[in-house]
Amino acid sequence: YIVPNYIELVPLLLTGVVGSVGHYFLSLAAKNAEVVVITLFEYTSFIFVTVLAYIFYKQIPNITIYIGAVFIVISGIYIVIKEQKK
Repeated sequence: YIVPNYIELVPLLLTGVVGSVGHYFLSLAAKNAEVVVITLFEYTSFIFVTVLAYIFYKQIPNITIYIGAVFIVISGIYIVIKEQKK
């Protein structure tokens, strides 16, 4: 374990703050909107996480990540279609 210096600490703290604010607004959305609408916005996090992981850490997801993401997105689409038929 290496203690981060002040330059490294700023992005870590900002990540926590931005994540907390985003979670707060998603909670507000869950109170005021239908789940079907909100889930579509949740799936965009896959794209952002993948891009940011590549930019900051040079991580390239392996095939199992893509397969899992496809299953999750297909499940979400199925739920959306099923809920619209009700």
